[in-house]
Amino acid sequence: MAKHSPKRLRPTAAASRTLVACALLVATLVAGEALAACNLTVSSIASTVWTGGRGRGYEVYDSLRRTQLVGFRLTSNKDCPFYLTIAPTVTPGDGSGDLSGPGGTLGYELYKDASGSVRLKPVGTATESEVYSGIVQKGGSGLALQFVLVLPPEQVVAPGTYIGEIEFVAYEGTFGAGVVRDRRKVAVTASVPSVVEISFTGGGSFDPTYNTYALNFGNLKTGDRRTVGLKARGNGGYRLRLGSQNGGRLRHVDPGDSSVAAYGLTVDGATVDLTGGPADVATNSDLVPATGDLHLLEFSVGNLAGASSGDYKDVIDVTVLTLR
Repeated sequence: MAKHSPKRLRPTAAASRTLVACALLVATLVAGEALAACNLTVSSIASTVWTGGRGRGYEVYDSLRRTQLVGFRLTSNKDCPFYLTIAPTVTPGDGSGDLSGPGGTLGYELYKDASGSVRLKPVGTATESEVYSGIVQKGGSGLALQFVLVLPPEQVVAPGTYIGEIEFVAYEGTFGAGVVRDRRKVAVTASVPSVVEISFTGGGSFDPTYNTYALNFGNLKTGDRRTVGLKARGNGGYRLRLGSQNGGRLRHVDPGDSSVAAYGLTVDGATVDLTGGPADVATNSDLVPATGDLHLLEFSVGNLAGASSGDYKDVIDVTVLTLR
């Protein structure tokens, strides 16, 4: 019986060269992909126009701390380690920023978290916790991130538009050892409306909802005096105006009784006559702090001759007008 021995194939010299060439080509392609830079891109940045708590811009006498959430995205052409900073381009040095406007500067702050415990800072002053870092995945819509914009309350500045700028810088690599791959500057704006407010003191702080006050003389006697404190404030200056519904006199509450009782009025020690109509009693063209300016209104009972018995009343209308 014939025996068959297996045959061993030997590649020719030409075939060997082809296989080697293919192997080198694959190695070159893999190495090139690994060395390619990440194409990091900051995009889809939400509005950085300050709306405030009531949608009216920055209200200088609003005592509440308002925040505004700003979302954005980071995309890449490949899986990429990154860190990213967000910081004001104009800063007094503590990481906060300044918006410039007709009344000087309006301060603002940027935070990584809604609670306001981690402030965002630029490279050079930031710690690792004060930047964004991680790995952004290749393709898709990218990594969704957000920061918190804060304008601290009760910064009393003149009305107008205030403008500043923040900068996003995206680095490829680990914190402190990265290469800049994207840099974006975005405007931050805040509209400051003109505001004027009044508040009766009642011995307390400024409360714009405390805008009525009842002054009771009890049994009227000539020479009796009562004083009430009235506060006013405005970021565009203000003018305080008083008017009397009864022409500067107390009138009997019975419509069938025409009796009147005279009274005198001083504002901050100056005599005010309301018999001829409303009168301007105080003006301040400066910026007024949140505590307000205090004005003292003193009423004194005049001559009661001819006045019948009963209850008497007048209503003083208080108006505050802005100068801007």
